[in-house]
Amino acid sequence: MQVTNVKIRKIVPGDTPLKAVVSITLDNQLAVHEIKIVYANNRYFIVMPSKMLHRGEYLDYVHPINQEFRKIIEDAVLGAYEKFIAEAELDAVPAISALSDDAAVNGENSDNSTGDDKTEEDKTGEV
Repeated sequence: MQVTNVKIRKIVPGDTPLKAVVSITLDNQLAVHEIKIVYANNRYFIVMPSKMLHRGEYLDYVHPINQEFRKIIEDAVLGAYEKFIAEAELDAVPAISALSDDAAVNGENSDNSTGDDKTEEDKTGEV
C-alpha cells in the first residue's frame, strides 16, 4: 500500500505542539482525514485520527498495524509538510531535516505530493 496523496488541511500558527492537520489518500482509493502533525521533544511525528474516551484515554479510528507502514505514512506526511512550509516561506518553523537523522523525512519520495490544486485558502492553512 502506498500514500498516493497528502493534502495539508490546516496549518496551526504560534508556539504550540500541534503544527498541522492533513488528509492522506492510500492507493488512490482510501482517504484518511484528521492526521495531526505534532512537534514535541525536538522532533516531528504524526498522530492518527482518534477520539477521547470517557476515561481520558484515546482510541484511534484508524492506524497502521506495524511500524513499517507507520514509517511510510509518517515519511509521506512529514515530507509534504516540509515542502508546504518551504513553499510558503514560513521561516518561524524549523526545518524537519535539521531536526531528524532520518533522510526519508526530507520529502525526497516523489510519489508523495501536496497536490498542485491548492487554492489560496489552502495555502493560508485555513479550511
